[in-house]
Amino acid sequence: MTGVVRSGIIFGALAFFSNLAMGILALNICAPIFGVIWGVAAGIASIAWTEANGEPKSAAGIGAKAGAIAGVGAFLGLAVGMTLWFSVMGGQETSLDLTRTFADEQGLDLPDSAYMQELARYSLVVATCCFGLVSIAVLSVTGAIGAYFYDSAQRESN
Repeated sequence: MTGVVRSGIIFGALAFFSNLAMGILALNICAPIFGVIWGVAAGIASIAWTEANGEPKSAAGIGAKAGAIAGVGAFLGLAVGMTLWFSVMGGQETSLDLTRTFADEQGLDLPDSAYMQELARYSLVVATCCFGLVSIAVLSVTGAIGAYFYDSAQRESN
């Protein structure tokens, strides 16, 4: 197993569990923020475990690949966590209550509850996909940045 894959899997597992917890707690907005940590760590580890072939550009590419692999774990963790929150922990009721409260404050009439339940399900899927895709992008970019700077620091110290 290459250093890129090993780094991506290890930090992907860590990102999975942290995003699972964020999803269960309905803190999906925090997923990309924590993705910065996991992405930089995946990038640094990928360079530490892989030869960059002597070019800074290849170091960033290696880190980006490791970050993208870890990002898939982050996406899956968020999807599982949000699904658990929505179906098991009362997320659907919470979502409907917040929607009703907002509509009442704005003086809006809401359609029947069956429509609102479907709307809540679709909004869950859209929000999870959006934050998940942003997490993949964040982990990939920060993986490249972490790998590039770690490799540059290693070259300067030698």
